[in-house]
Amino acid sequence: MASSSNPSHIMEELVIEEELEEGLVLQDLGEGGEDEFVYDWRLCLVGRFISTGAIDFPSMQQTLAALWKPGKGVYIKELDVNRFLFQFYHEIDIKRVVAGSPWYFNRKALIISRMKEESNPRCLTLNTLDVWVQLHDLKTGFMTSTVLKAVGNYVGVFVEACPKNFLGVWRDYMRIRVTIDLAKPLKRRMRIRKTGEEWIWITFKYENIPTFCFICGILGHSERFCPKLFETPKHEITKPYGDWMKAPFRRSTKLIGEQWLRNSGHGDTARRTGGGENHGGFHGIEGASITTDFQGANDFSTNHGKGILISDSVDPHFAHSNPIAGTIMTDMVNKAPVIKKGPILVENKKRRTIDEMDQVNGLGSNTELGPETDDDNDQKRPNFIFLCETLCKKAKVERFKHAIGFEGMITAEVQGRSGGIAFLWRFQEEAFLQSYDHNHIDMVIKVQGWPEFRLTAETSKEMKRIMCKFWWQSNTKKDKSIHWMSWERMCKPKSHGGLGFRSLYDFNVALLGKQAWRLLSYPNSLVSQIYKARYFPNCSFLAAEIGGNPSFIWRSMMEALPLIKKGAALRVGSGSTIDILQDPWLPDEEDPFVHTVSESLKGKFVSQLMQVGNRQWDLEILQDIFIDRDINLIVTIPLHIEDTDAWYWRNEKLGHYSVMSAYKVLQDIQGQTGTTANSGFWRKLWNLKVPPKVKNFLWQASTDCLPTKTQLRIKHVPIDDKCPFCLADRETINHVLVLCPFSQACWAGLNVGDPGSMQGSFADWLLQMFEKWSGHDRYLISMLCWSLWKSRNSLVWNQKSVEVADVLVLTRTTLNQWNYAQDRQFDPSFGLMNSEDGNEHWQVPKENMIKINTDAAIFESTTRYSYSCVARNHAGRMVEARASCRQGAVKPEIAEAVGILEALSWIKQQGWRDVEVESDCLVAIQSIRSSSTMNSYFGRVVSKCKDLLIELKHKFISKKVC
Repeated sequence: MASSSNPSHIMEELVIEEELEEGLVLQDLGEGGEDEFVYDWRLCLVGRFISTGAIDFPSMQQTLAALWKPGKGVYIKELDVNRFLFQFYHEIDIKRVVAGSPWYFNRKALIISRMKEESNPRCLTLNTLDVWVQLHDLKTGFMTSTVLKAVGNYVGVFVEACPKNFLGVWRDYMRIRVTIDLAKPLKRRMRIRKTGEEWIWITFKYENIPTFCFICGILGHSERFCPKLFETPKHEITKPYGDWMKAPFRRSTKLIGEQWLRNSGHGDTARRTGGGENHGGFHGIEGASITTDFQGANDFSTNHGKGILISDSVDPHFAHSNPIAGTIMTDMVNKAPVIKKGPILVENKKRRTIDEMDQVNGLGSNTELGPETDDDNDQKRPNFIFLCETLCKKAKVERFKHAIGFEGMITAEVQGRSGGIAFLWRFQEEAFLQSYDHNHIDMVIKVQGWPEFRLTAETSKEMKRIMCKFWWQSNTKKDKSIHWMSWERMCKPKSHGGLGFRSLYDFNVALLGKQAWRLLSYPNSLVSQIYKARYFPNCSFLAAEIGGNPSFIWRSMMEALPLIKKGAALRVGSGSTIDILQDPWLPDEEDPFVHTVSESLKGKFVSQLMQVGNRQWDLEILQDIFIDRDINLIVTIPLHIEDTDAWYWRNEKLGHYSVMSAYKVLQDIQGQTGTTANSGFWRKLWNLKVPPKVKNFLWQASTDCLPTKTQLRIKHVPIDDKCPFCLADRETINHVLVLCPFSQACWAGLNVGDPGSMQGSFADWLLQMFEKWSGHDRYLISMLCWSLWKSRNSLVWNQKSVEVADVLVLTRTTLNQWNYAQDRQFDPSFGLMNSEDGNEHWQVPKENMIKINTDAAIFESTTRYSYSCVARNHAGRMVEARASCRQGAVKPEIAEAVGILEALSWIKQQGWRDVEVESDCLVAIQSIRSSSTMNSYFGRVVSKCKDLLIELKHKFISKKVC
């Protein structure tokens, strides 16, 4: 049976595909010498961003090029949506980029992978990311390379360990680089143990990690977009992950990277010149192009009609504490920010627009100044101006602000015909209002790249370099100079061979420590409560961490936290807030912590070591639990029923923090003030009663910094090294000052004895002379050395010959004139001293008066101290005496203060009137007369003395020098 289909219709649908009939066989082309497109796939990276949105390709390549700064340039090509090819031109550049990943653009992490073979970059799988992971809570015995590699393979795939892991004495954490799979959740922690020991947990913190979900732990989305939200009821959702897995980092400033970008794959590095483009910005009065894209910066609000520009980040608590500033702050906070992305809209009609200001200054609205603007002129344009005694109203200052092109202003108007202050700042910088009234304006200036408080290490080094150059630079205009001694040695104390210069960085940390100390010692202040709520809500300040996104002030204070830990201690009052094992509360300068190891003491407070209902130590508990060292220290702590627990500074007798003592603590930590064998020699040198220039000269000679000809030859100065006096031997320090025949003749004419032979250095010889002679002879020896060097300089530089008699006359005349000038100087007395103080011999009291002399002694071998009191009448006869010995190791000033306290208690018991108490401890007497509050244990005894003096009448305390 024939088909009913239409044959003609079938023929119409039939198509012959010629491509299937023919093809190209590569061997048929032969092996010709034609050019072929070749690229080095070994220098190529393929990358994509962890994002579902579109990527701004022009901005992205600018940002990444600025971050990478490739020395040979980089070519970036957009292969597909969110897939890019990065072609480098040197192995160093590509290795540096791979090692520094992950990289970010607009908070989106870039996943990169090196091409391993000549394949299609569009088909390369990108699902892994290399990150640095910090391993916290590792204990001793687990900080090995094997453990790090095993932990790295648990987190992902181990890549490498940080080379600095095993440097130094101790590290809080170890760092490893790991390749993690983006499809798998992050690892939070890992437990590990040794055979037969307990498990320990290792906590992971990821550095520079992209956004991840706190619910599922997978990178690429936050918990708001987690798929589990659609699968699990809301009340069953848990967040096992959190911000604590992110290691704190410091955000870097984005730069423009056109100078490293290439226009094509094989072209030269392109660089744009000129400044004709202005995207979304406006032109200021100086003609510079100012962009209005404030991404990542603080928003600003303008107080219209008042001319005040202030950051929205100002502490709102300040508005409530300052009534004048509070009005300003409230007005600003209630207004929406005016400055946004795009053109700036000025709502104040009284304020001239930018175009109007351009016309006033002779610049049209289209006028632009590019990079050709002179940088020197920019440096002469201040960004901040402070005006005092303006004698004008706010409106006039505001017109001046517009005329000079400034954006920020705050004024205190003129009062009558006097006063008036104003502070103005440009838009480019930030200024934060701290306090404000009719007499002052307190602002914090934030310059880009500079913190407000802490001097960075780089800044300190640069300032140190400038100071070194000043001290060692010669008077000539040449740049070359001779460096005789390192700055670190010059910063050592004078008693250790230095000059006592201050290390800028350490001094800055000591200053910052004063701010940190206030947070610790005044926990109830408003500032302390604000910082506690922000940075350490669940712990004390000593246990605080820098945290994520800290302010510059907090970052600066945390720089001084190790210093505070080193010098802070707790004074025991009630003991209810002092942890026995965790807090520093023992009166030991080296180690104020308890050494006793006992499970019964964990979590217990010092108040539990006292007798119930009585503020006394429970000796039975102490002897049953504590070791002898801790018992001896605890029993020396005086207790008072009205005292409370308080922090005090262990390195000051009064317990108050001081920058000087804090700086000394920092020097002790760094070993700058350790004991040296020649410390006694240096003290003798600096205590000489000779002119300061002579002591400085002796210091130079003793440290081999004297510019003799031999020393100059060592410093590569082409000069003849013969002695200018004898023209025979080499001019060394020992030769020109002692061994030269001319010097020997001077020593013989001085008539102080034979200088002896010199076996070692000049410092060794001078130490022998100090031990051999004393008093006036030491001064003559020092002056003769200085006179010899002065005569030598006159001969070398002025060609003025000198005789032995001239040197001797110069020596004695200079010393006598200086001593005469010192005898005529007025020596002021202490502000807390009385006219009766300072008697060298005991004097009888006035008629019908009793004088009590008190003194104390310390017996270190038996860990005891004693005091004694002797009462005598106006005839000098002893009325009564008492003495006592107590257990404990205390400081001398505490023992002396206890003696004064017992003398006052004795007076109260006897009911004596018109009594004078005499002591030889100046520190104790000045402290009793002082009105300052002291938190130390010494201050507690002083406070008790003050309380007794208030109760007693007609009692006097004076100082006796015996």
